[in-house]
Amino acid sequence: MERTIAAVLVVMVFLSAVAVIYVKDLNRRMVTDNQDADDKWQQLELKHSQLLLERAALTSPVEVQNIAQAQLGMHQPGPTEIKIVYVQEDQAN
Repeated sequence: MERTIAAVLVVMVFLSAVAVIYVKDLNRRMVTDNQDADDKWQQLELKHSQLLLERAALTSPVEVQNIAQAQLGMHQPGPTEIKIVYVQEDQAN
């Protein structure tokens, strides 16, 4: 009877040791995954900041005018190129 109890205790100690090893390994993997996710988050935050700066630069009035002139051939109209169009509202209301 004592040998049976001792054998059961030995098996339980062994299983407990295996469980501790498994949990420690799982914990290490989770910590590594968490660090990888943090690194990726920081990279995405940096990229987001860069894109916000780029958008601000591209939407500035000076940049829009430069692109309009260089790529679309647009220019500031002179006084003789400006036409004023008058539209009368319909008096039927």
